[in-house]
Amino acid sequence: MTEISSIHSVIPTTHTIRDVVTKVYQGDVPGETKVVSTFYNVTIYDYMGRLQTVTNSHVIDYLI
Repeated sequence: MTEISSIHSVIPTTHTIRDVVTKVYQGDVPGETKVVSTFYNVTIYDYMGRLQTVTNSHVIDYLI
């Protein structure tokens, strides 16, 4: 039987991605538009591709 040698350990790597999700809604008054932008910081722990944290850092909403 052939002996299989062990591999070296894998060094985990962390990546942080910033993302913005913008949604547009009809306002309360005709002709009015509400825009809501939510800012996220997504941290991915690269070993085994597992998502570790998602943080909503802040929200901006305004009327047009």
